[in-house]
Amino acid sequence: MNGDAGSEQSLSAAAKATPDPAAEPLPGPDLVAAAALLVSGLASFSLARGRGRRLLKRANTPVVPPWSASDVATMILIHLACQVVAASLLLPNPSYQWSEATNEMVAVTTATPAVTVVWQQLAAGILASTLTLAVAVPLLVFRSGGWGALLFASKRPGADVAAGLLMLLAITPPLLVLAGLLNRLVPYHHPILDYLASQQGPAALLLTLTSAVVVAPIVEEFFFRGVLQGWLERVAPAAAVPVSAAAFGLAHVDHGLGWIPLVGFGVAASLLTRRTGSLLASIVLHAGFNAVGVAAAMQHVQSAG
Repeated sequence: MNGDAGSEQSLSAAAKATPDPAAEPLPGPDLVAAAALLVSGLASFSLARGRGRRLLKRANTPVVPPWSASDVATMILIHLACQVVAASLLLPNPSYQWSEATNEMVAVTTATPAVTVVWQQLAAGILASTLTLAVAVPLLVFRSGGWGALLFASKRPGADVAAGLLMLLAITPPLLVLAGLLNRLVPYHHPILDYLASQQGPAALLLTLTSAVVVAPIVEEFFFRGVLQGWLERVAPAAAVPVSAAAFGLAHVDHGLGWIPLVGFGVAASLLTRRTGSLLASIVLHAGFNAVGVAAAMQHVQSAG
């Protein structure tokens, strides 16, 4: 009996002395933030002074698109028209019936679940952006006489992709810190958070990723960096980067103060386009930045649940 009791005590002591990997504490948020900022600092140094600087070597004959103010206005009108078409096809339309009380036709709306509305809005946004490219690209190709002015092509695709990824490492941590501070002043909320919270299946995630990581980077970089900045590089080079960056941020002004960090993002994307002479680096940066945002949204949904 005493031997058995001693053995049990020894086993118990050994079990307590053996660390349980599952019970080990995860790195705290402060440590993760410090590590992220360290990576950001190293990436920034590389772009400014280190090997990454070679990735931003300006082309000998940079392409300056021949766009005018009328081209910028035309692109905006095309996108608005495509939004109307997409909304009419995918968003719910009210029905009308005659009102005896007012002797006029009145709209009759049916209650639509908020999740369904967000799904329809995402789908409509994807369709509107796709239609915009389908109309705008041939028009600008005809306008400029070739594909080169659209800046989709790259003479150094590998270097441009690497530049976009390095810039992503450089700007994402400080911009997320700034977004977190601003969120304490004005809480940030986006309908996609509710959508991902209630629809956590692969279909919802695929739709969100298609909108945020594929379609939005291509279309937004095409307009803000390709058309708007391209026009400004020709008529007012000193204003090209700040104006296009500010316009990009203000285009996302709907939800809290989250648009302010996006101005900083716009500066980085504009500098990439100016230095590389192509939209490839800024599209890679944009896609990666939005992917981080979707991952953060998923983490927020899981922690809230």
